[in-house]
Amino acid sequence: MATVAVENTARPDEPLQTDAPAPAPRRGKQRWRQVLVCQASGDRVWGVWARRRRDQVDVQEVVFTTPQEAAAWLREAGSRKRIVLVLPRPRYLIQTTQAPSANPDEVMQMLRLEVEAHLPPDYGDVQTAYRRLDAEGAVSQRYEVYTARRETLQDQCEALERLGLKPEWVVPSAVLWGQLLLTRPTFDLLVAQGPDGELETAAGQRDGSVLVRTVQSGSNTQDPGTPRGLIECIRPLLATADAADRPVGVGWLGVECPAASNGRVRFDALGDERLEPTAQLLGASARLLLEADTDPVQTLSASNLLPDDWALSDQRSQSLRQLAVGAGTLLAALLMVFVALKAATYRLGVVSDGLSAQIDRIRVDGAATGRRLDQLRAIQAAQRTHGDLTGVLMGLYEATPDGLTYNYVELTPERELHLRGQAEALSQPFLLPERLEPTPMFEQVSLRDASQSKKGRGSVAEFRADAIFTRSEGRP
Repeated sequence: MATVAVENTARPDEPLQTDAPAPAPRRGKQRWRQVLVCQASGDRVWGVWARRRRDQVDVQEVVFTTPQEAAAWLREAGSRKRIVLVLPRPRYLIQTTQAPSANPDEVMQMLRLEVEAHLPPDYGDVQTAYRRLDAEGAVSQRYEVYTARRETLQDQCEALERLGLKPEWVVPSAVLWGQLLLTRPTFDLLVAQGPDGELETAAGQRDGSVLVRTVQSGSNTQDPGTPRGLIECIRPLLATADAADRPVGVGWLGVECPAASNGRVRFDALGDERLEPTAQLLGASARLLLEADTDPVQTLSASNLLPDDWALSDQRSQSLRQLAVGAGTLLAALLMVFVALKAATYRLGVVSDGLSAQIDRIRVDGAATGRRLDQLRAIQAAQRTHGDLTGVLMGLYEATPDGLTYNYVELTPERELHLRGQAEALSQPFLLPERLEPTPMFEQVSLRDASQSKKGRGSVAEFRADAIFTRSEGRP
């Protein structure tokens, strides 16, 4: 095997170096605040918890082996967190294919049929995801397709579920490698240590796809400073680098960067001293998801290998939560409406009682006022007819024949005079019109009726008469 000359430019006091500009913080309501990027093996889950605080991102390595440890982290992280499970290269297949442009659901069906046609019959049930390589609008699109056994995905998700964690995305490492290569354009190859001690490498291709390999991390016999198997990943890149008159740029996501050899290959240490070697890729990915210019959901949605039944279960859980929240909101609204109605009813009752009391007072005052008006009208009528009644009595006294007496005299406001009385003889009431008509005070005198009845040993005549009273001139 030919020896590849390498050069190490990393310095021990600068563990994190890159020639790529730092990505500008994305401003938008979809920006994530915190994310856990993790991997699982057996009963152990490890990962990197990244939190964005203003314009800085803090990373912290976490390891969960018991549900109590995961529960403590969940309490500390709160509700605004995202969990991304990374699938290492040996656990998924990757291929590039071409298909007509279509909506995402149709694309997924076409790619699944294409992939299943090339799988062995005994491969088992698979889950498929993809990453589009061409820009939107093209008649035909190229896709990087990821395929994983459903059994493998179930095991990975169940490892998290046993600890009380629920992943929202199961992402192939190639997707994260592709995003990291985009932010580090000066590197031809990126390298990180995998979960089982092997090295996982990623090289960007001219068509936009990512070539991800797993190589052994043992020493190379011809070049002890370069890990065994890494030479085969670097060799295809030499021709392109030589044509551009530059060394092959290798970004080492770790703290133990290979030793230098010569100028055809340049190693740069990109690791974080705070993280273990197996967490370097997770840490870089977590930081990238919080600092990326693009929406992480758009980046991860199509490439999500989360099993369908898990996705449906999560959708049902979300629907139930939304239903519970909606029901709680509705109950709260109904309670508020009930309380408001009770308060309004109470206020209206108070107002009604006040109005009823006012109406009662108005009725009492109205009745008293009516009585006062009646009294005033009576007083007015009495004042208006007082002199007339005196004149009537004086006229009756002068013109009434002897033997007649009056027991009822009424003078109406219309000056009508009504008389009732008694006489000693029945002939005497017939003399009354003749005696009253000639006087200037009375006119239209008529005897309405006269009758005689016994009284004791004798008899008495009773009569009724009407007349019109005319006030005489000069009489008070």
